[in-house]
Amino acid sequence: MPTLTNARHERFAALLRGGTTVTEAAEISATVLKSCDGLIRYYVYVLVDPRDDKVFYVGKGKGRRAYAHVMECRRGLIKNQNKYFRIQDIIRSGRSVAHFCVADGLPELDAYRLERDLIAGIGRANLTNYSPGIETQNERAATKASRMLRSVKAFCRMNLDRSGQALYWDVVAGLSRVAAMGEQRNFKPMYLSAA
Repeated sequence: MPTLTNARHERFAALLRGGTTVTEAAEISATVLKSCDGLIRYYVYVLVDPRDDKVFYVGKGKGRRAYAHVMECRRGLIKNQNKYFRIQDIIRSGRSVAHFCVADGLPELDAYRLERDLIAGIGRANLTNYSPGIETQNERAATKASRMLRSVKAFCRMNLDRSGQALYWDVVAGLSRVAAMGEQRNFKPMYLSAA
């Protein structure tokens, strides 16, 4: 499945990584920054320090999620120390954290994907995000399957049984398993991973 991040978002993230302000990066990359108010479906947002106009956090949310960080900070809830102290510094300076929606109306999986892509594009060193973004259970499974496939071994040994069928098998790390059975002319190599 192609990544949701398009050339505009890639350019936006690269500009932010290079130290460009959020306003300049949005203008140069033609990224439309919107208010996070009244959004019903999933969206991806950035928190901006108004003192230097720099993005310091990227998130995915629904409803009023973009504003929850400031509310948590005001209640003294520290879930992410770097983000908490950045928000505290902004508030103490008499300013307010700026919240901008980068993309909205997204299915949840696309929002997760875009959040990860923006975090990676901007670089975690430039952000207060603890993680590189959330991977769904299906994406984790796909990543694991992909790693396993890179470590597999093809096997093509065969013995004909009395019915004319061919058995193909191999032994990997002490595990013996019949991997395919069929007529010899229809044989397609199969793979086994010692997981």
